[in-house]
Amino acid sequence: MSLFDDFASVRTVRRLEYVLLIILGLLLFGGLNYWASRSYQRIDITPQQQYSLSPQTLAYIGQIEKPISLFFIFSKEDAESAGVQSFDEIRRLLKAYADIGRNAGAAAIEVDFVDVFRQRKKTQDLVDRYGLQEENLILIVSGDRRLQIPAVDLYDFEGNSKKAFRGEAVVTAAILDVAYSSNRKIYFITGHGEMRLDDVDPLRGLSQGALFLAEHNFEAVSLDLSEHTQVPEDAALVVLASPQLALLPEEVEKLRKYMSEHNGRLLLMLDPGREHGLDSLLYDWGLRTEDARIIDMRSDSRTADQAIILRDFLQHPVTQYHIDNQYTILVGPSRPVSLEDSVAVQEQLILTPLIRTSDRSWGERAYHLSDKPAFDPAIDLPGPLSLAVAAERQVSSQLGIKISGGRMVVVGNANFVANRYIHKLGNRIFFLNLINWGVDQKNLLNLPPRPIEYFHITLSRHDIWRLGILILTGFPAAIALFGFIVISLRYRH
Repeated sequence: MSLFDDFASVRTVRRLEYVLLIILGLLLFGGLNYWASRSYQRIDITPQQQYSLSPQTLAYIGQIEKPISLFFIFSKEDAESAGVQSFDEIRRLLKAYADIGRNAGAAAIEVDFVDVFRQRKKTQDLVDRYGLQEENLILIVSGDRRLQIPAVDLYDFEGNSKKAFRGEAVVTAAILDVAYSSNRKIYFITGHGEMRLDDVDPLRGLSQGALFLAEHNFEAVSLDLSEHTQVPEDAALVVLASPQLALLPEEVEKLRKYMSEHNGRLLLMLDPGREHGLDSLLYDWGLRTEDARIIDMRSDSRTADQAIILRDFLQHPVTQYHIDNQYTILVGPSRPVSLEDSVAVQEQLILTPLIRTSDRSWGERAYHLSDKPAFDPAIDLPGPLSLAVAAERQVSSQLGIKISGGRMVVVGNANFVANRYIHKLGNRIFFLNLINWGVDQKNLLNLPPRPIEYFHITLSRHDIWRLGILILTGFPAAIALFGFIVISLRYRH
C-alpha cells in the first residue's frame, strides 16, 4: 500500500498543506501591507482638490530633512466662539501633510489631533512644554523651534461666514519658517526710559510682547546705542518703543547710517508729550510727528475709559488682514503722524498712511492745559488724522530692478503693544504684521485661498417617502432575490 493510500498519512499531508497555506496567506497579507505602507498613493477626485496639496508645497516640503510635528489643539465646544464653527478643512489639510511623510525621501511629518476636553493629560503636557495660552490652534515643532497658528488665521471671512480657506499657504510657510529660518534678532533701544522687554507692568511693560515674538521665532534683545559704534549687523529690525527722553545726536546719527548705508529696518512707536529727538531723521524719510494728542469724538471710536478704537485702515500689507476681517486696534493716548509737506516728492520714497481717525477727530495741541478738550481751529489739527505711516525707499539695481532700500514705520502710540493691550487679537496681529513687513518676511508660496462651497440637497416630503421605501424595502428585496437565485441553482445541480 502506497503512502497516499494510507489514511493517516493523507491526513498528515493535508494538515501540512493547511499549515503551508496559512503561512503563505500570512506572508501574502504581510507583504501586501508592507508594500502598501512603502508605496502609499491616494487619488483625490474632488472638484477643488480639497484633499491634495499643491505641487509647490510638495516641492518645498520634499526638501526638508528635519522631522516636523504638527499638533492641532482644539475644543469642539469653543469652536463657534473662535469664529470657525467647524474644523473639517483643517483636519483634511493636516492629514494631507501627514501623507507627505509616507513618500520616499520626504520629511517625516507627524500630525496629532488633541481634543482639549477628552485628552486633558496630553493637553497639559503640551501647555507645560510649549507654554500654550489658548486653544484652537496649530502648533508646529521642529527641534527647539516652534510656531503657533490660531485657527481663525486660516480663513477669510465675509461677515460671520467663512468665505475661503487659505490654510495651505499659511501652514506651509510656517513649516518652512520653523524648519529653515534661524532666529531673527529684533533690537529694542534702551537708555531713554523706553518700554522694556523684561517689564511686567501692565501699562509700560513688554514682557508679553517678548513672549509673543519668541513664539514666532524672533529673538528680542535690548540695545543701548551709547555702548555701540553702530547698529549691530545682525539686526533684522530696530524698535524704539516710547522713549521718555530725547535720543542724543550721535545716537540719531547711528540710526541714520543704519537706515541709509545698510538699508535698515526701523519701527518707531512714539507717545505724545515726549521729545524724541528724531525730527531730522524723520525729515529725511518725509515724515513728522506733531506735538499733539488725538481726540476722537465719534461714539464708536472710544471705550468707557477713553481709549481709542481704531477701525479705519488704508490698503497696505500691514493692514490688509484688518481690512479683510474687520479687526480693530485698541490704543491709549496717541499723537498724529504726518507726511512732511516741505520735502520734495522723491521717486524712490513710498509713503503710505496705515491708520486714520474719524472725521470727528482732531489733534489737540494744548492737551496738557485742560481736562476738557475742545477743538480750536486756530491752533489744533483738523481730522481725520493719520496715526501710523509706513515709509519704504527703493533702490534701482544694476539690472534696473527696484529693490527695497530700507523700511520705516512710525506709529503715534506705543501702549498698543503693552501688556495691558497686547492680548487683544487686533493689536497682536497689527504688531506681528509690522514686524513681518519690517523684516521683509513674506510667505514663500503664492497659493490662492480655496473657496469654501456648501452643498445642500433639497427633498420634498414625497421624495423622502420614496427614498425611504427604496432603502427599507428595495435593497432588502434585492438581496433576498439574489439569495433565492443562488439557492435554486445549487439545488438544481
